[in-house]
Amino acid sequence: MDLKQFSPASQQSLDMATRFAWEYKSGYIGVEHVFLALLSVGGADVQRAFHAARLDPERLEKVVASWLGEDSQRIKEAEIVFSPRMEATLRVATLFAARFGEETEPVHILRAILEDPRSVPTRVLDAVRSRAESSASKRLLRETERILDLRRSTKMTIHQEEDLLRFASPIVGGKIVGRSDAFAEIAQSLVDCLRPLVVGEQGIGKASLFRGLVGWLAGDDAPNELRSRRLLRVDSSSLRFGLRPGRDHFLQLSDFFADAWHDDDVVLVLENLPYLLDENSGPGAAITEAVRQAVNNGTIRCAATANVDGFTRLEKINPTLLRKFSPLAIKELTPEQVLAVLASSREGLEEFHDTSISDEALESAIELSIRYLPNARLPGKAVDLLDHACSWELLTGLRPRELVDEVSPAIETENSIDSGKLAVAASRSSGVQLKHVLADDSAHAAGVRMAISQSLVGQDAAIDQITRVFSDSYERDQQTSLIRAAMVFHGPPGVGKSEAAKALTGQLCGRSDMIFRVYLADYPGERGLEELFGDSSRRGVRREGVISRQLRRAPWGVICLDGADRAEPDVLDKFAEIIRTGQLRVEDGLPISATNAVLVFSCQTTGPGAEPEISSEKLRAVIDAEVAFDFLTKSELAELLEFHLDKVREELGTFGLEMEMEPEVHAALLKTGFDGARALERSIDAMLMRPIMDKLPERSPEDTTVKIQSTPGTPNETMVSFVGNHSHKISPEN
Repeated sequence: MDLKQFSPASQQSLDMATRFAWEYKSGYIGVEHVFLALLSVGGADVQRAFHAARLDPERLEKVVASWLGEDSQRIKEAEIVFSPRMEATLRVATLFAARFGEETEPVHILRAILEDPRSVPTRVLDAVRSRAESSASKRLLRETERILDLRRSTKMTIHQEEDLLRFASPIVGGKIVGRSDAFAEIAQSLVDCLRPLVVGEQGIGKASLFRGLVGWLAGDDAPNELRSRRLLRVDSSSLRFGLRPGRDHFLQLSDFFADAWHDDDVVLVLENLPYLLDENSGPGAAITEAVRQAVNNGTIRCAATANVDGFTRLEKINPTLLRKFSPLAIKELTPEQVLAVLASSREGLEEFHDTSISDEALESAIELSIRYLPNARLPGKAVDLLDHACSWELLTGLRPRELVDEVSPAIETENSIDSGKLAVAASRSSGVQLKHVLADDSAHAAGVRMAISQSLVGQDAAIDQITRVFSDSYERDQQTSLIRAAMVFHGPPGVGKSEAAKALTGQLCGRSDMIFRVYLADYPGERGLEELFGDSSRRGVRREGVISRQLRRAPWGVICLDGADRAEPDVLDKFAEIIRTGQLRVEDGLPISATNAVLVFSCQTTGPGAEPEISSEKLRAVIDAEVAFDFLTKSELAELLEFHLDKVREELGTFGLEMEMEPEVHAALLKTGFDGARALERSIDAMLMRPIMDKLPERSPEDTTVKIQSTPGTPNETMVSFVGNHSHKISPEN
């Protein structure tokens, strides 16, 4: 499609839509991606339309993102194209703009999207209708047409106000709960013409402080010095997508900051200040230089936010610029304070999602987010979990893919959010199976014993010890800093150490193959520490480590650390610190929670009663148990052999075959079992499965039994033959 008739703002919105299509692995660029881009970088007219229609763009972003997050697929670069509906929508937008001799602006694209009643955005908007008003899509369409009429009637050009809103967006007012001290300090800093810098981890409520400030400024209690102030949000994306081609980027940004400075009522809120000051190429370099110049020259009226790691990095690389701000550190709210935050947000969520939220759901949102989203922060993770549950309730009955021809309408029933639907949202967000989220602690502990017992033979003492560790861990307070469990599995090779770790993974994550294994001897010295745990000391750039990446991706998983008896002491000391504190902290980086992780250190010992050779006394002091796995007796090996033979019989049953095996073959298999379970599995594969599969193509339809016989003189080799009911057929000549 020819995009020459599209304005730079429209082309940038389409670029952002392409990014969303890649991010959600959609395989196409659809109207839902463009709609999400318009919500993010659509410009002043699009923002005005949403606010006039009384729709919250940030909440709509979450709903559409939930839609796109379902049913994603792996894509190749050559496959990503505009969907047919997207092409038709862009043609409609272009024709509509051409009727009035205009370039196709984002607001024209928004109008074309809203005119299609079957598009994903329109259906989502209709689903979020307010109970007392007409559909949201119709309200938004009316406001969009009103803005277009105003543009044509007044021949609007880009003047100072338009330039400001090209790079920034107004902050919508809200309520402030649980942050009265911080709120008062920010307001006083603005009265004193200082630049407050709010420092806190992501999700802790930094943006909410400024929404509360906007709501407070609209009331009667605001001081006269601040009553007329307007807060405009600025971040890297808004500055990048506000740039126009054909003119130096730095000059455009300098003009923007100068316009904001000359408007005495404007206060810019610079989101993630360290990131704005740390870009070194392309438009990012112009952004960094323009922000630095405005701050150093004192020609910016602003507040700012920063994450803890970014603030720490900024202290090192540019302490002079940092002194021009007044830092204000805010901490994570307590669960009691978060409950008050959710209660104050409930009415808005209920109206937006057209649902009702019970008191029980508010408490469940806090409890489940603490337990299953340990690397996020309150109140953000509890609000997001509640919003996620509401979004999926709202989208019930809607197909997740735009390209489906037949579209199901939104369900018209009265919706409600309870603790069960919060559990579903927690399962989706954390990756933990729903049955595990719904199970109570006693069921989890009982499940551990059952899962391991089904996988091991002859290790009753080890099973009892592992079960006790998990029973104790579930009895601990969920707010403890200890990790879920840390154990050393030691014993001869092939006695079930790995199988026990896999069984734990299956119980916690629902699938045993989700176990994460690392051989510690492969990570020696200082380089090994960096590769395992990450490093951020080099020029302030954090590199993710093997363990830190896994803790972020699967905080409820099992990490099996093989070769612990050959690991470096410094590596084991670092694991001891993780176990003791319940978190992994990288230099200059945010701590990564490990409170729900299970660490299993596996090492080999020579025989019964032998102690594991662990080179770190710090680690031995903090682990929950050293679990010994003993040699298997002859009767236990026979039981293990029957366990594996049952699996072989089950697999042959899928081919309609039974198995007959000579006693000599059984004895040869049992003999190999004395070298360990792995040796037994290899022998079963070599003596049974491979010969059977090699001969299977020769089987006749009448064959119902496979016979396994030993080869004379070579007891570890077998002969395979098929037998069955071959009835004698009489020919007509007879």
